Amino acid sequence: MGSHRNNVDDEGRGVHIVVVPSPAQGHINPLLQFSKHLAARPGLTLTFPTIFTDAAAVHLPATIPSLTLQQVPVSPYDGTKPETPIGFWERTQTSFRLHIVELISRHESDGDRVACVVFLTDQFLHLNNADWIFINTFDSLEPQEAEWMGQQLPFKSIGPMLPSIYLDGRLQDDTCYGLSLLESNMDSTMNWLHYKHNASVVYVSFGSLAEAIMEQIEELAMALKLSNRFFLWVVRESEIHKLPPNFIEDTSEKGLVVNWCPQLQVLGHKSVGCFITHCGWNSMLEALSLGVPLVAMAQWSDQLTNASMWKMYGRLGRG
Repeated sequence: MGSHRNNVDDEGRGVHIVVVPSPAQGHINPLLQFSKHLAARPGLTLTFPTIFTDAAAVHLPATIPSLTLQQVPVSPYDGTKPETPIGFWERTQTSFRLHIVELISRHESDGDRVACVVFLTDQFLHLNNADWIFINTFDSLEPQEAEWMGQQLPFKSIGPMLPSIYLDGRLQDDTCYGLSLLESNMDSTMNWLHYKHNASVVYVSFGSLAEAIMEQIEELAMALKLSNRFFLWVVRESEIHKLPPNFIEDTSEKGLVVNWCPQLQVLGHKSVGCFITHCGWNSMLEALSLGVPLVAMAQWSDQLTNASMWKMYGRLGRG
């Protein structure tokens, strides 16, 4: 990761920054939000390369014309063997590296030199060489951790990276992240919530990557069914087979199951009373910022640590 202290280069031109996210929704959202804040500053031009299929689905504030999203074509699958998630990840990483090298070279030859590159891709391999290491948190949330980390490496807290409408309104017309890799059931979801009483709905989502095992899904489904509470459950298309037979039909009077939904708008809706979450960091920051109690079902990676620390500090809502 890097930073540039001035907004013009030695020849008085605006500074061009490239922000490179990992190709996953949970990585794209905060970095795109960070890019909006940078692009809103005079003299800065931002390029944000990412993988997306529908340019019409990109929604960025018109007040930030200096932020450009670029589509990165993924190298074709060779078909020699069944592709695993790790294989797809490696293919996208290779595509990104080639694209960034070509992008930097092209701008160099055009006289529009890239002054700074911000990346989460392979970030742990470059910590000792980074000018700055940006973290999507804020110091008052984790004061002891922030102080300790700042003594080890040049960490800088920049969060929470949420659209401005949910925080301080600093960016005009900044009402959503702006880019979704998954199709959202927005209208039907928000209409369904609209007719529910305040704090009456249990919202359940495990994000875009976490995969609960079938036994967990079955237990959760039974708990939601027996609770006799309204619930909104995000079950990705690839996970829908784990639901018990006829579950959606049997619970249609109390529950709504969707493949994807606008999480920020859902968490901000007055009818949502609690959030059963996989404890991904973005989800936890969003719930914290919007004041929604959390019930933890951590799955992997940093999620177990997130849940443990939240409970230790008394910040986790009671289910």
